[in-house]
Amino acid sequence: MFAICVMDFDAAVGFRLALRHPGRLTAIIVQNAPLHRWEPRGGQATPGRYWADGSAAQRHAVRSSLDRDGLRGQYLPGVQDPSRIDPDDWVIDKALIDPPGVDQIMLDLLYDLRNQGPVFKAVQEFLRERRPPTGTP
Repeated sequence: MFAICVMDFDAAVGFRLALRHPGRLTAIIVQNAPLHRWEPRGGQATPGRYWADGSAAQRHAVRSSLDRDGLRGQYLPGVQDPSRIDPDDWVIDKALIDPPGVDQIMLDLLYDLRNQGPVFKAVQEFLRERRPPTGTP
């Protein structure tokens, strides 16, 4: 028996575990995890172009999402009072991305999101049928 806590883009890993062993799953805790194929829009169009062709040029263009301003921009859409958002959020994210090679891993992960549609669809069906206990931290 196990419970999973899934967060952000890595949720697909936990979702696969749930789908592989549905009878053993006791609960799902979800934090900022997609349950649908994410379609970039507006200022987020660069990931969509990266997914479309995977070129070195598009990989380089999407790299700006990993700099401090790009990370900051992930925390503020829809926020009425940005002063209430702790800047440590994106400062810590940046510190975690800074070690050599981590940026490449993040870019690979971002590129792979284009393949997660079937996983998200299967999890949607699983949740509709099984209705496991869920929660948010």
